[in-house]
Amino acid sequence: MGRLRSINAAYKYLKDQDPGTSITPYFLRRMVYDGVIPCIMAGRKHLIDIDDLEAHLKARLTLVLEPESPATTGIRPISERKYNLI
Repeated sequence: MGRLRSINAAYKYLKDQDPGTSITPYFLRRMVYDGVIPCIMAGRKHLIDIDDLEAHLKARLTLVLEPESPATTGIRPISERKYNLI
C-alpha cells in the first residue's frame, strides 16, 4: 500500500520537499479531477499516492529546446484584404 495523502497534504509534502515549487493545490486538484493522477475516494476526500504523484511529475518534465527559426525570410508581402487593395 502506498503513502496516501489528501490533496492539501500532498501539496504540503511537495512544498516541504521543494520550498520554491510553483505547484499549487489548485493544480493538483485539477489533475485529480481530470483523471491525470489516479486517486482513491475516501468519503468525499481524494487520496493520492505520493509515489505515483512524484513519478507522474518527473515523467512530465521536458527539455526546453531552442525555438525553430521562422520559415519565412526577408520581407513578407502586404495582405491585399487588410488594406482593401482588391
